[in-house]
Amino acid sequence: MHRDYRTPVRSTDSVFVLIYPAVLRSQSWISDDPYDSSGWDMSHAASPDIVELQEEHKIIVQKSQSRWAILDQGRLRLRNLLYAAFEAEPLEDGIDHPAEDIIGNAIRSTGSDRVFDWLYRACFDVEHPTFSASVLRCLGRQISLGTKSWRTKLVRKALTMDDVEIRDAALHAAEFWGGSEMRDILKVRVQTEPLSWLRDYMQDVIEDLGQRGCSWRG
Repeated sequence: MHRDYRTPVRSTDSVFVLIYPAVLRSQSWISDDPYDSSGWDMSHAASPDIVELQEEHKIIVQKSQSRWAILDQGRLRLRNLLYAAFEAEPLEDGIDHPAEDIIGNAIRSTGSDRVFDWLYRACFDVEHPTFSASVLRCLGRQISLGTKSWRTKLVRKALTMDDVEIRDAALHAAEFWGGSEMRDILKVRVQTEPLSWLRDYMQDVIEDLGQRGCSWRG
């Protein structure tokens, strides 16, 4: 007998992966059902340790399912919720959007870095740039989202994307989040921005962030 780690889902790139405790099994037990205890019943029916582990496993599963209910299908569920929100209601400047709450709830419900990893990747979906730009706009409306380095990395990369919607969304995020690091990124990028209207807007944001810095220091 040896200790083996099993999970109810196969390896995936989902945002959320529930890791369940180790269970004891014999070499002959090959069921693919993580909740199937028939193998234990046949070979370890008299073992109190196995019975105790089974009960602990059930309790942890129940608690995990309750805690993770809002994101019970992981990455696919979050993506579908955002798609539905964007299709149901247009994203307009200065107006709150339901997708902002969806993102906020996902982050607050877990506090996991995996949420931020998925959101980061979602902003660079070249096959669905409008979706990516919409996600980025919603992220840019969240105060103190993630870490400063995460926000800086996100904006820096987004400003280099070919799609203008994504670059524009990144500029809006930089303007909202502010800070000297955002201003430094824009000062570099404004020199190579190909579109004149976006370059002008970027220059305005640079000047605005500079004035904000002066007022804060004052």
